[in-house]
Amino acid sequence: MNIAEKHKPKGQIRASVISLDAVGLIEFHDLKKRYASDPNRKHNLEYLKERAKIYTEHGFKKRRVTYNGKLFVTLARSFYRRRWAEAKELWRYEVGINHNIVTNEGDALTADLLAQTPAKTKVDNTNGHIAVGTGWTGTTPKTNTAVNTPTGSPEVMDATYPKLKGTFGNADDNVVQYRSTFEAGDLNISGIDETGLGNNAVEASGDNLAYGEITPAVNVGSADTLQVDWEITFTGA
Repeated sequence: MNIAEKHKPKGQIRASVISLDAVGLIEFHDLKKRYASDPNRKHNLEYLKERAKIYTEHGFKKRRVTYNGKLFVTLARSFYRRRWAEAKELWRYEVGINHNIVTNEGDALTADLLAQTPAKTKVDNTNGHIAVGTGWTGTTPKTNTAVNTPTGSPEVMDATYPKLKGTFGNADDNVVQYRSTFEAGDLNISGIDETGLGNNAVEASGDNLAYGEITPAVNVGSADTLQVDWEITFTGA
């Protein structure tokens, strides 16, 4: 049972792991050096464009994808309909799709945002961060104010995130998308199985909009990148 189905709004998390080869690591470290003086490089579209080029040319899957039934069906349909680019992306990454939930703090943050004078910090491109950890238990995730066993530091939103999935008045106009990327060297740990979406670079000092499970758990080495994509769908209550 997906615990997100019991509460509104609800969401979905996608965690993708890609590893760089030796040449890619050298080019990536050179790229980071060139942008070392820019503390907001992850909001810089030129930086992200160059990073994506390195990942495309020098990235590779560490191991086959662990599929759940829904992902396997999606992959099969992509091949059947000859959507080669779509099928390639599904096959290329190690992907985890999970249980997740908007927390009690998240409900309150949403209500605060609709007030005449909001008092809380918005989960926006400047303040929005995603944290990961290894302590998923499945116990009362609705009350989680942070990940249980954090690893590394929370990552700020990538440039252009968060954003609406659809334009106002059209399909998916009630879906907000978030993305943070833990670059090569940011993490070096096995068994990442939980994640939190909040409004502060120091997770314990902020508010947790949503909390969820990454399943299957992922192993991220020093040459790996972990990209976390989070969608929250507002369906009313």
